[in-house]
Amino acid sequence: MVYEPVMTRDFNGASEVPDSKTILVPTDFSDASQRALEYAADYARLMNAQLLIVHVHRVPRAEAGEGMLHSGVAFEDRDSVLRRLESVKPKTHDDLKIEHRLLTGDAGKEVLGVAEEEHVKLIVMATHGHTGLMRTLMGSVAEYVLRRSTCPVMTIKVPKAAT
Repeated sequence: MVYEPVMTRDFNGASEVPDSKTILVPTDFSDASQRALEYAADYARLMNAQLLIVHVHRVPRAEAGEGMLHSGVAFEDRDSVLRRLESVKPKTHDDLKIEHRLLTGDAGKEVLGVAEEEHVKLIVMATHGHTGLMRTLMGSVAEYVLRRSTCPVMTIKVPKAAT
């Protein structure tokens, strides 16, 4: 199976990848995110850049309804998620500087926030390709980031069988 990167944002007319020192890679711990990380690692080597791997942890939010509280979803505690995040690395990583950061909140907003704070020049992320009801229910973090990012975003579209 061949994975093709899709550059979805231009570089303000430039024909080359910008001179980045930090590449941001959001992960949801999926195979698709790992594939995006492999692309990001290749770019980091070419540009002598560091990787900033982030995961946005959603805090359980109880909702009141008819006299009961219900979150509806089991959540991992923050320490477990942090350990899991720190294990996310490209297959070959000895030559790369890697930082992991666990964020809390809305995934799209947090990714954009850290990109701005860290002056990230490139975001590399997976897109799962959800459509229809699944997209309506889950939303699209990749689309949110693409539409609002002030830096280039490379999305890696992974066939459904690989996600």
